Amino acid sequence: MGSTLAGLVLLAAEVYTWVIIIRALLSWIPVRSWPRWLWRLEEWLEDLTEPLYRPLRRLLPLQAAGIDFTPLVAFFIVQLVAGILARILQLLPG
Repeated sequence: MGSTLAGLVLLAAEVYTWVIIIRALLSWIPVRSWPRWLWRLEEWLEDLTEPLYRPLRRLLPLQAAGIDFTPLVAFFIVQLVAGILARILQLLPG
């Protein structure tokens, strides 16, 4: 059971990591050129990532020279927490 839960944690972390990456890439595309579906996608990605980004932005000054490093820090946090949690779950019997 523990290894199954660990696998689910790692899968969720991978999906969330891709959400972070896609939102970061979209931030480089000029907004005026976006079709309507891309606006909706970006809003959805924002809804998923802001709960992690907001506290990071409050705690740490993560912007320099117009570049927001919050996605990079969020990426590392998600990977770190998922790895630790997966290791703990693998220790569970079953």
